[in-house]
Parts: sequence; structure tokens; C-alpha cells
Amino acid sequence: MKQIYSILALSIFSLVQGQIVNPVSATTTFTAKYSTELVFCFNGVGLASYPSLTANHASSDSNNCFVANETTGSIDFNLGGLFNIDGIALWNINEGGPPSGGVNGVNFYYSLDGLTYTLIPGGPTTVAQVNITPAPAQTFSFASVSAAYIRMTVLSNFGTESGFAEIAFATGGVLSVKSFTDANVISIYPNPSSDFLKLNNVKDKEDFIIVNNL
Repeated sequence: MKQIYSILALSIFSLVQGQIVNPVSATTTFTAKYSTELVFCFNGVGLASYPSLTANHASSDSNNCFVANETTGSIDFNLGGLFNIDGIALWNINEGGPPSGGVNGVNFYYSLDGLTYTLIPGGPTTVAQVNITPAPAQTFSFASVSAAYIRMTVLSNFGTESGFAEIAFATGGVLSVKSFTDANVISIYPNPSSDFLKLNNVKDKEDFIIVNNL
């Protein structure tokens, strides 16, 4: 005799394993200004929650951001391991902070050994100026690259100094999470079911886990 299962509470999870990658250390050609420290731009000190790729950053000040004397330069971030990096979240200097308009033109490079760097294809080349506080991150996605180090080269800025508040990296598509709207809700039938389920309106080829309330 077949058992009949009624799906009372059902959730569908796309099998995407993603995570936030925060640098463990960094070196730079810049020299710090206003008593800011390089570690402030990757330790989450100004974020509403940490680690995060989406949390708001508090008003920039000398205790939660990095500002440099120079207008151009580079920062090498040590990720503390090898990751398939496919996204960057960057919080620019925001309103109320030090007299810096934040970084503008940038290039990002990846490296396996911290010595030889290659430009990230499709990586961000500009960062917008921020005039609100608290401020959200600007996020960028690209085809994944295997990296143990990421170099950020600053080519221009919005003021007389270069500076930004926070940076984090992503792996596993966490910056490409799909949001389901009424137009693309997945329907499931029959319900109840004894031996199979059909899913309608699945637009992408991916794996799913189906879980009932049992």
C-alpha cells in the first residue's frame, strides 16, 4: 500500500554554497592620514553587523575607515586561503566623514601567491560617490577567479585624498541570489503526492532540495 504525503509546509532551496570572505591582513603603498588604519577597512568596525556584504556602514570617521595622503596607490588583501572569488562589496567614504570624497576609478587584480597579479575580467572599474549616512555597500559580481590575494588599485577619487570605509569579498554566488516575484513563483503538484512531484516555472537548470514539514 502506497503512502500518501501531503505537503503542508514546503520549502525549496537552491544548492548554492556561498560565503563572505574577509581579508585577514593587508599591505599598501598608501600612507594613512587622520589616524586612520588600514585594518579599519576590512575588520567591520563601522558596520551594523559583521561579517556582511549588505549591512549599512556608520558615518565615516577616523576610527572606522581608511584615508590616505596619496591620491593613487594600491592595497593588497590577503584572504587567508584560496577561494573562488566572484564578488566584491565596497563601502565608500560617506557623508560626515573625513575630508575625502572616496575612491572613484579602480582596478582589481587576483593572485595565488601575492607576487604575480592578473586583472579580474569583468571586475569593477568605478565606485560611486556616497552622500548618505549610514550607507549601504556597493556590490559587484563577475566570473569567479581562484585567488588567495586581491589587489585594489586606486586610479582616481572624488576629493583630494583617497579613502574608503570597508571592503569584503564573496564566493559561491552570494551576491547573485535570485529573488522570486509573482511572475516567477515555482508551482508544485500534485499535492498530496505518493511517488512524484512536478515543478512548474523553473527557468534555470539547478539542483533543488524539497523538504516537507516532517
